[in-house]
Amino acid sequence: MILEIDMNDPDYSYSKRVIYSSSENNTYLLYYGENFDQKGRLHRSDGVLVECANPKTFFRSWYGTLRLDNLSGHSTVMLMDPKLTEDVNVPLSAFSMKYLLGKAR
Repeated sequence: MILEIDMNDPDYSYSKRVIYSSSENNTYLLYYGENFDQKGRLHRSDGVLVECANPKTFFRSWYGTLRLDNLSGHSTVMLMDPKLTEDVNVPLSAFSMKYLLGKAR
């Protein structure tokens, strides 16, 4: 599935975003994204490096992602350790800015 999102706010960093997703097993895992600046240039893009899945639950995630700043040429690789076991219990409070700021270094 490909989503193309046009931003209507001229003060926002991006004028358009294009998101590429897979709808297998109704998980809609994002594979690749493109962000265009207000001049229409490809500014930032990101993509999945390695996908993984739990064979029992079909929960899908990725081990890493590549972030590119296409205007400056800078890139960042983020490697992660997804927990794909059934006993993962993430509290709802973990999805808040307060929680994330508390975990930031």
